[in-house]
Amino acid sequence: MTTSQSTPITVPDKLIRVAVGVLCENNRVLAQQRVVSPEKGKWEFPGGKLDGEENGFDALVRELHEELGIRVSQAEWLLEVEHYYDHGHVHLDVWWLDKFNGEAHSREGQPIKWVDYNQLLALDFLQGNTAIVQAVGARLL
Repeated sequence: MTTSQSTPITVPDKLIRVAVGVLCENNRVLAQQRVVSPEKGKWEFPGGKLDGEENGFDALVRELHEELGIRVSQAEWLLEVEHYYDHGHVHLDVWWLDKFNGEAHSREGQPIKWVDYNQLLALDFLQGNTAIVQAVGARLL
């Protein structure tokens, strides 16, 4: 009889809460590329971490202004995503925006681009954004 020893799976206990915006304009969505680790070079949707007791919508408004220079007046909740990375457990609170004030531009040096759905599928996205890409397809197609 042979025995095998299994390696226990460690699940990071650090929860990172993130507000994410899917900006849509003329059937295209905005994607941005990470310029810092972890996952440098991967694509993602804009947004950022919630501060303290901040709710998802308030964090979305703050982060999109800081990153892209736009003003969010309203957003429609799209979905929630849970994903485990080596560096932590990420909870994404995802919002759909097709109305906002200002022209989105990178204020923090990350490359951004407007893409249609086919172009979106060709980008190398963070694993945690896969469900968002699928939701965008369901919404646009």
